[in-house]
Amino acid sequence: MNNSENKINTVFLLWIKLVREELCRFEMYRDFMHTEFSKARINDASQKFLEDTFMPIENASLFLIVHSHFEKSLNLLCFSLQGQVENLKKLNDFNGFGIGRAKDFLSQDQLKIKPVFSKPEWQTLTQISFVRNVIAHCGGEIDESQQKHLSAKHFAEKNGAKITELDDVACIELTANYLNMSFEKYRDFLAVLENELQHHTV
Repeated sequence: MNNSENKINTVFLLWIKLVREELCRFEMYRDFMHTEFSKARINDASQKFLEDTFMPIENASLFLIVHSHFEKSLNLLCFSLQGQVENLKKLNDFNGFGIGRAKDFLSQDQLKIKPVFSKPEWQTLTQISFVRNVIAHCGGEIDESQQKHLSAKHFAEKNGAKITELDDVACIELTANYLNMSFEKYRDFLAVLENELQHHTV
């Protein structure tokens, strides 16, 4: 491994370490909130409101925060690399947005990690981003005419979310199980990326 490749690997490994630490902090907040709710002494009506209304909103809010933070972290990784690696296209040279644009940037040959984006772990993050978009932009309501919405619905339901119906409109309602799954999938991708980087040192 030459000096340039070593510099690139160092940037990636530092990023992985930081993202893992941030995920731990988010999980601590999740655990704290769920513990506090479980200890609350309230009447039956308030308990039903807590379970049926407040907790799904809390789960969705934390999910949006974590995914947005992951997306921002990917962008910061791209900006860091474009300032250190010669002849890289800049992130803003690529079309699109979100993790898809970051993927296109990180797939450049000089970075040598393109194979990770064909693995199931990245495809899962793509599905998570579809769910994120439905929650963030449509309040969880599924537009049956949009393939990405249908894909989000199927993925969310398969991974522990509830699909509710209101006036014949399907809606994704995030649960604690779905939230826990998403944390695991971010970590799975970090592990795959770390493994790919280790191959560069052989």
